[in-house]
Amino acid sequence: MTLSETISPEDQKLFVPLEPMAKQLDKIGLSMAVHDSSGRAVLACTGCSEVCQRICAASGPAHTVREDALKQVWADGNPQTFVGPAGCVVMAAPIVRRRRMVAVAMACYLTPDAGAQEEFARTCDRLHLDREYMASVVQAGATHPASEAEAWMEMVQMLLNQGVENSVAQNELASFSSNLSTTYEELSLLYRLSGAMRVNVTPEEFFKHVCDELREVTQVGSTVAVLNGRQESNQKDRIVRSGEVAFNDVELRELADEIRDQNADADDDGRGVVLNGLSELN
Repeated sequence: MTLSETISPEDQKLFVPLEPMAKQLDKIGLSMAVHDSSGRAVLACTGCSEVCQRICAASGPAHTVREDALKQVWADGNPQTFVGPAGCVVMAAPIVRRRRMVAVAMACYLTPDAGAQEEFARTCDRLHLDREYMASVVQAGATHPASEAEAWMEMVQMLLNQGVENSVAQNELASFSSNLSTTYEELSLLYRLSGAMRVNVTPEEFFKHVCDELREVTQVGSTVAVLNGRQESNQKDRIVRSGEVAFNDVELRELADEIRDQNADADDDGRGVVLNGLSELN
């Protein structure tokens, strides 16, 4: 399944369950494709018979009917059913996500009388196809009469709606599970850190524990804490490390000062600072 660039990544997830749905429809004689707003196929047509390959893929009447059906659905958002001039039934149904149409599903099938229609015969002549042979292919591939089109249209629309609902529910469940896992890790980290805040623990020991925990939770290579000294007590700055750090204490102190000076507003507000590309710092 090749997804068009006009479909957003969030909407693309909706089409994953449509591929097995198309295969199931193929088993009961319906071919299905999914198109974006530009008319390009998001999901290629399944179950293409020789008639489809020779007539629908060409610039013939069946192909024109499919294009007209697509335009009509995108224009008014309502499902459309057509009996093509070559005898095939074409059904177009909108795929809606949160009241917004993101694609159109096209389903079609051959009717038993398709090969006997005059338009079908003229199409064969124009495309230099053998009438009798193509009519025999129609009879072999015909699945449902044209009178059943509305019933099949309702079924396709119901399956599409259910598929979209299931896909949205699965994506929301996956997002909820991910958020729940993240929240659990954060709470667990806070619990462990609060447990380490004991009276008999030195600042260096506590922040070493903090750095170790952060490195494990965030899965980074190293963490560093720079503890500012107190001038009134002649206490020096202290550096706490976790993991391999390719800087000495002086360099780490200078780096911390530079980051703080360049982000003074964030520092005054008590907000954290995230910097990517530290190689740009002098």
